[in-house]
Amino acid sequence: MAKRDKKNTKNQSMKDTKNNEFNQEFSEEFMNEKEKEKKNAQDIQQKNEDEKNNFK
Repeated sequence: MAKRDKKNTKNQSMKDTKNNEFNQEFSEEFMNEKEKEKKNAQDIQQKNEDEKNNFK
């Protein structure tokens, strides 16, 4: 019984480690996408400001 519990704990620990690595990679990728979207929005806003100033 103790051997099985130890093995299950080890397997669960390995699964948790893999899940944590995946979640961290996914989070970093998600944050990178959000940063790109934010930068694109800022670029568009700046372009609109520039065009507005050119018409004055």
